Amino acid sequence: MLCEHSYHLKCLGADYDLTGYCRQCSVPSDNLSIDFEELNISPKLAKVIELCGLKILHQNIQSLRCKIDELRLLLHKLNSGVQLLALTETWANRNITDEELEIPGYNLYRKDRGCKGGGVAVFVRNDLNISNSGVISATMSDHEMVYCVCKWNWKKAPSQTKTFRNYANYNNANFCEHLKNVNLHPEGEESSADVNELWDAFEKGFVSIADKHAPIIEDNSNDSKAFRKTIKKVLPGESKKLSPTMFDENDNVCHNKHRIANMFNRFFVTVVDHLCESFVTPIVATWNNVAVGHLQESHRQPFQFNDVTESFVLTQLSCLKILKASGLDNIPPRLLKDSATIIAEPLANIINVSLRQSKVPDAWKAARVIPLFKKGKVENVSNYRPISILSAASKLLEKAVHMQLCGYLLEHKILSPYQCGFRKLHSTQSAALSFADTIRRNIDQGIMTGAVFIDLSKAFDSIDHSILLKKLFSMSIVSREHEWFADYLRGRTQIVDYQGTFSDQEAVTVGVPQGSILGPLLFVLHVNDLPSVIRHFQILMYADNTVVFYSGKIVSTIVSKLTEDLDVIGLWLCSNSLFLNVTKTEAMLFEQKIEDKSTEEMNKNLGSEVKLQDIFELISGMSKKMDKLDIIQENMENIQAELKDVRKSIEYAHSEIDDLKKI
Repeated sequence: MLCEHSYHLKCLGADYDLTGYCRQCSVPSDNLSIDFEELNISPKLAKVIELCGLKILHQNIQSLRCKIDELRLLLHKLNSGVQLLALTETWANRNITDEELEIPGYNLYRKDRGCKGGGVAVFVRNDLNISNSGVISATMSDHEMVYCVCKWNWKKAPSQTKTFRNYANYNNANFCEHLKNVNLHPEGEESSADVNELWDAFEKGFVSIADKHAPIIEDNSNDSKAFRKTIKKVLPGESKKLSPTMFDENDNVCHNKHRIANMFNRFFVTVVDHLCESFVTPIVATWNNVAVGHLQESHRQPFQFNDVTESFVLTQLSCLKILKASGLDNIPPRLLKDSATIIAEPLANIINVSLRQSKVPDAWKAARVIPLFKKGKVENVSNYRPISILSAASKLLEKAVHMQLCGYLLEHKILSPYQCGFRKLHSTQSAALSFADTIRRNIDQGIMTGAVFIDLSKAFDSIDHSILLKKLFSMSIVSREHEWFADYLRGRTQIVDYQGTFSDQEAVTVGVPQGSILGPLLFVLHVNDLPSVIRHFQILMYADNTVVFYSGKIVSTIVSKLTEDLDVIGLWLCSNSLFLNVTKTEAMLFEQKIEDKSTEEMNKNLGSEVKLQDIFELISGMSKKMDKLDIIQENMENIQAELKDVRKSIEYAHSEIDDLKKI
């Protein structure tokens, strides 16, 4: 009976090394044809190969010569992603040459036992520089130990300019004493001064003293030890990873730092435009004609700014974190905090003039952007995300507006009760506990819950300013307060700082400002009307993460209601210039015990009733995974245990309150 396996892995034994034939099927190995498709790679192994770093594999091979073809296929399919492959039980002897065991792209280091069985070998990828290798006799086993020393040729980081303020000779008392003698106000009549003139005068006077007491120093040395000493001296505890110097631009390699910085900046400001282009134009045009939401003019008292006091500014300055980076004005939070008692009055004046004139200083709307690597190829700008750094002084103005606006929203109960993001006494735990409690109650009553977890792509970056301003107007933010927010959003710019080299300035025309205090609150207000368009769902929101769910006893009914409201949500998303993140949006069915029949029914219905083929194309895909995304009873028991602990805490609090009432 002939062996049907093309590699003869099951029937070849140690005696194959002597005969060259398989004793079971008597077919010479030279006559075997290799089928590349026949070798299946373990999914776990494939994931390991995708990881960054040095990959070392070990295998008890039990006859290397018999399985050398399979090893070659394996490494070929893995694209030589393994740097070191260590093998034991090679069963090789001196009659087997290195050429017979050769694997393309690898060097072989071996030690045979000299008799039947045993033997070790190491395959090392050619691009690794092996400076030494050999065999060591080990007393812990009857096998020898093979070793090789790999000499890493680390490429030195390119020369780059690092800019810091030097605090080596800084004295707080002297700095404040000299600052008192500097005029931080503009010349002439201050009451008629523009807010930009006020800030320019303050910045000029403040920076002139700062440069004397904590001068800006530059370091362009490649000496890593010297760099670490500099970092320790001026900013203890802070370190930065260096970015690569080569980036792909239209399949071309770029080395010029200024050009790379411009590439980054252009990519960051146009990423939303590219996201818009991924949608079908006719459908988007139709959706743009849909009403923004259930926006109605309100007759409540309009929101009004109040002047800030010096004590408010003083309090906020004392709360600044001194290790935060400075913006384009090179004014670090540390110096602002140290001189709080001196600069509180002029800064309070700048803030109040800004609120009265409905104008934000232009310098406060300019951001310094640092590209931060995420994952993937370091040469691709799309694998970086922007970290925006605004002027530290601008945070004082934003904090004042944020506190006043939050007080107004709370007083008039404007914020949706379903929103848990960026609100006091609310958190992700609030949303999770509410959702888990709903599921638990439904399961106790034998009711199923179908849910769709919605995630948005570039949610904060894609907000249309005109739509946001309309929504603010509907919330009674009108007159000069409305104009202030309009000025806050328009005219914003950013510059990318790449290894000490600045890009050209780019305008930012969409989205809420990154790194700002007001940005998250403005986003919450932008999506505040989403629950008003829903007909059947229950909804919970945490910033750009939303879960919509519907409960019932019949799967087809759940699917029908979900699909109907998802159509409405799709229209709302597009009319509000928001985009669904397909990869992070998931659908789940929660029930005590899921039967195959009900799951298949939900799959079938969900796939057939989807109408918005472009933005909800993912739902048909999610329906195929529905049987894998169920929540089993074991998980629900964990949730119930957590809720039980919460219930005990509440009962204890009630008992304490009852005792106080008796007193």
